Amino acid sequence: MSEIEGVYTVAAMREEMLPLQEKTAKVLLERNPVDKIAVLLDTVRKLAENIAEAPEDPQYRRLEKAQAVLQERVLKRRGGEHFLLVCGWEETADDVALVFPPHCDLEAFTQGVKVLDEAVGAALEGVAEQAAAAFAAQTKALEDAAAEEEAKEEQSGAAPCDVAA
Repeated sequence: MSEIEGVYTVAAMREEMLPLQEKTAKVLLERNPVDKIAVLLDTVRKLAENIAEAPEDPQYRRLEKAQAVLQERVLKRRGGEHFLLVCGWEETADDVALVFPPHCDLEAFTQGVKVLDEAVGAALEGVAEQAAAAFAAQTKALEDAAAEEEAKEEQSGAAPCDVAA
């Protein structure tokens, strides 16, 4: 860890935060549906963009915990608030809000967003692969059933759609 006269450099702080962000992203995906985490990701990405576009605007640096949209998209997700905390957000003394103080490193926050983005992308790939495998298995089962039915009909000598008039 890099230190300059007892003070961590920004790079060292980011380096220290990365494993926590990775672990939190993993926990988020283990404990929540991936579609809900994709919504959380969109929300935190927008928070980071807003702070980057207007770094001095306090409205983007304070999140009221009681806000319905924040509750639904982030805080109701198991690990959602913790994710914000490991990205540099801090709880207020009265615990009613989260703030991203001016001294916090926006790059550390965007690093966390990137970590979560990569984790969600990998999870979605896995879901797509599972769905493709399930579809292939189902298709194979239907084809096998159709072939079996055809074989039975050939053995009985009846045409598949014989209808006596």
